[in-house]
Amino acid sequence: MITQALLVALVLYIAKFCDHGLGQPLVERHLICGAMVGAVLGDFQQGIIIGASLELIFLGTITIGGSVPADLAVGSVLASAFTILTKAEPAVAVALALPISLLAVFVYQVEKLVYTGLVEKYDALLDAGRDKSALGMTFGMMLFYGVPFAIIAFFGILYGTDVIRSLVDSIPPTVMRGMTAVGGILPALGLPFCSNHFVINS
Repeated sequence: MITQALLVALVLYIAKFCDHGLGQPLVERHLICGAMVGAVLGDFQQGIIIGASLELIFLGTITIGGSVPADLAVGSVLASAFTILTKAEPAVAVALALPISLLAVFVYQVEKLVYTGLVEKYDALLDAGRDKSALGMTFGMMLFYGVPFAIIAFFGILYGTDVIRSLVDSIPPTVMRGMTAVGGILPALGLPFCSNHFVINS
């Protein structure tokens, strides 16, 4: 399980680094993250299926200004990993993705708060003509950005998989079939809901 936890943590770090260090090439989208998680966990097909299901639901989720509705990378990586490791239905990933995404937003806000507090130090380095130090600080912050999320992924998979497996096993078959049916309907509702939400708030 440690190896699997490390691989999932690495996937999440790569997703975070790419989207915040390489100009947002959309690596953190559910389809990409699901495929990467499936690849490292040995079930590439299931990873794509889960990623596609989540992508349809969160297709209209975007960040506008200071609004951070959900952390796509964390939600998709952990939801996909838990679902694959517990051999559950893709509907379980749909149920897990949103709460995980929302919880990860708090980590994002704390990290951004810390980075904002370092702006004064950054300006002081530039004012003192220490351009190389300022550049090193920029690269350091960029490389560190994904570390807290990777740590969360590592310990989440290491200690949370058995909990999720027990929870999934305790769900009656009738309820699971209902969740699967709802999971098939949600993509039709998710896009209009997300789009309308952001149009109103913008």
